[in-house]
Amino acid sequence: MMRRFNRQWDAGRYSPNEPGWNLSTAPIDADIRFGLGLMRARARHLSQNSDHARGFLRIVRNNVVGAPGYVLQSRATKQNGQPDQLLRNAIESEWREWGKRGICEVSGKYTWKTLQRHVIETVARDGEAFVRIVLGADNRFGFALQIIDPEQIDITHTGEYQGREIRMGVEIDAWRKPVAYWTREEPSLTRASYSMGARVRIPADEMLHVYLPEFTSQTRGTPWLSVAMERLHQMRGIEDAELQASRASAAKFAAYEANPEFAPSPEPLHDQTGAIVGADGQPITSDPGQFAQDLAPGSMEVVPWGYSIKMLDP
Repeated sequence: MMRRFNRQWDAGRYSPNEPGWNLSTAPIDADIRFGLGLMRARARHLSQNSDHARGFLRIVRNNVVGAPGYVLQSRATKQNGQPDQLLRNAIESEWREWGKRGICEVSGKYTWKTLQRHVIETVARDGEAFVRIVLGADNRFGFALQIIDPEQIDITHTGEYQGREIRMGVEIDAWRKPVAYWTREEPSLTRASYSMGARVRIPADEMLHVYLPEFTSQTRGTPWLSVAMERLHQMRGIEDAELQASRASAAKFAAYEANPEFAPSPEPLHDQTGAIVGADGQPITSDPGQFAQDLAPGSMEVVPWGYSIKMLDP
């Protein structure tokens, strides 16, 4: 038994050298329930203020969806199995027509291509995206999509509805299959929070829940930035501090230091008009007893009487 114990994994041992390492496990949904809101808020903050985070989201958008986006290639055939090129062209033409701005998405702000790019960026930043299927939409196809902010699916909404469990805003059956999604109403500018809006139940067959499940019983998605988020935040603080130090070094590199051994600076000489003159009576352009405020590159200044230069090194 001692030999078996000595052969176990190092990561499975209790060690005083790892005081902050987790020693217990919990269902993944419990971790998501108490961590997703804060992670998503921080991911959105980084996407607004971190060039590294914005660069990552741009890479995801450009490499997953790409410039043309996902397109339809019809494979319609005739009864004899031969390609029906006329029908294929007609289907693809109608598909392109549906994908125009103002048709494929209910708000009229997105084309099919920009909607795809928006969805994949939302998944990477927020961990998931919700797209509602709108049948009977106000276009000649009677079909459109609606983008729903993941924050509208209330993470704190947990309970029961008609014998089915509601887990973080997702209503599931006994097999953990989504049956419906409980969304919050869109907030106004005067009520900048989804927590105050009324809940609306949307059947699962009208909702596309886009995320990458990493665990067996995972109900909601997590931001792809979550692992690097804390390090990115610390890196941004370090870079800002280094930038401020460089700016301070470039702006102020020297100071005047009084020397008590010397007498105070002599009074400047003036002529009859009050202008400052040198010992030879000729006017001078600056007072040698005054401090220089602006230094041009490569310039040299006279140190005031009784002072010496002290270099600064931020």
